[in-house]
Amino acid sequence: PGGVDGVGDREREELVSPEAASLLANSIRQGTKTVYKSAWQQWSGWCSERSIDPVQAPVEHVLNYLSELYRKDLAYSTINSHRSAISHNHTGIEGTPIGQHKLVHKLMLGIYNQNPPRPKYKEVWDVDKVLDFIDKAGDNAHLTDKMLTHKTAMLLALTTAARASELHAFNLELFVDKGDSIEFQLDTPTKTCRPGSKFRTFIIPAFTNNVRLDVVEVVRHYVKRTAAWRRSKEQHAFFLTTI
Repeated sequence: PGGVDGVGDREREELVSPEAASLLANSIRQGTKTVYKSAWQQWSGWCSERSIDPVQAPVEHVLNYLSELYRKDLAYSTINSHRSAISHNHTGIEGTPIGQHKLVHKLMLGIYNQNPPRPKYKEVWDVDKVLDFIDKAGDNAHLTDKMLTHKTAMLLALTTAARASELHAFNLELFVDKGDSIEFQLDTPTKTCRPGSKFRTFIIPAFTNNVRLDVVEVVRHYVKRTAAWRRSKEQHAFFLTTI
């Protein structure tokens, strides 16, 4: 079934107003919706093959489905995303979300113990090698569009420690050049942002020791270089594709 958030139909079945249904649908962020939608489609397909209602499936079927995902050697976080997606759209059992059912909880503990999450990164890389490469690449004016874009992204990543999603959210409307520093303010919630907290602001001082490694200078050059690419006044995204 398709609901107000494109995944389930539980909100409408509870006879809430369209406005309330819309707000309920937006209780999770777009990235999470995408993950949930994919997981829900897989769960629905599994149920369809067995003539099971995915919205009201008994807990034993949920346990069997999650166990099959474990046998496929999927990561704990992936299986947990499926659990969350099912729980988000399932009607629940006796007022308890299916994902919080004691048997589902115990099963997930078993999966965790048998296949605990592994570190995302097993190695660290030498930042000095990257900086040395950037330094030897030459002045900003002589770099190709692609190299200038990569250099800008790398120096911003190193100086802000921002997530990739945060760098993607940088836009020129909330960019301020203060002379000896630059400032990016986000206007969208990030992955770690909680209700009531302020959106992040990144303030980056100039690095006067080496102009080729100065993020302020490369950002200025990047903005100037890409000005001709921004054909629409509404095109405020800081990073643009070179293709």
